Amino acid sequence: MKDSVDIYILDTERLKGREDNIVQGIAPYYAEKSRRAKVESVKMQELGAGYILSKVLGVTKDEQLSFGEHGKPFLSDKSKEFSLSHARSYVVLAVSKVPVGVDIESTERLTLSVLKRVLPVAYFDELISMREKENPGCDKAAEEPQSPEEKLRWAKAWTSVEAVLKAIGSGFFLDPREDNSFMEGFHIESFPLRDEFMVSCAGRFPFTVHQNELT
Repeated sequence: MKDSVDIYILDTERLKGREDNIVQGIAPYYAEKSRRAKVESVKMQELGAGYILSKVLGVTKDEQLSFGEHGKPFLSDKSKEFSLSHARSYVVLAVSKVPVGVDIESTERLTLSVLKRVLPVAYFDELISMREKENPGCDKAAEEPQSPEEKLRWAKAWTSVEAVLKAIGSGFFLDPREDNSFMEGFHIESFPLRDEFMVSCAGRFPFTVHQNELT
């Protein structure tokens, strides 16, 4: 039987008007990050991260959290593993028994040059190959996705790579363009969200995803 990963989804728009109450019940680390943020969307993302951790994992104190070498947070008591990600108004939290990584990305953000700066060469080349197969004679250097399917495929490739980097704990301290061997041995599950985002989750074990939306 496959293990399961619970993915919790929060639209921080739902928190507006409740900020003062919410900040009282989250870890001071996230309350302070939210307070210091200059951009409103970032302020809400940090508040949302603290809120989702408090609701799902009961994290309300800084001592409940520790941080890895590259800044990845984890539970100090190591009772569960988790990974956080955010994009625009959304915050997502993946919870598992073993190390896991999650990433959410807007499907509207990605261009060919952005992908080339981040994806492993083999992954980037595969996206170009698929573009040529779907649209023979197309401009393979076109910056924008040429179809809704390509847009989702790009977002899936991006979030898959970042989810693995988060599962490893390195983030982009490891340059994914240098060697794609870091992707080996990972199981990845992806799903679109609201037709505007892609979510990918990675772990070194077969798993199914259970989606949960928070209010």
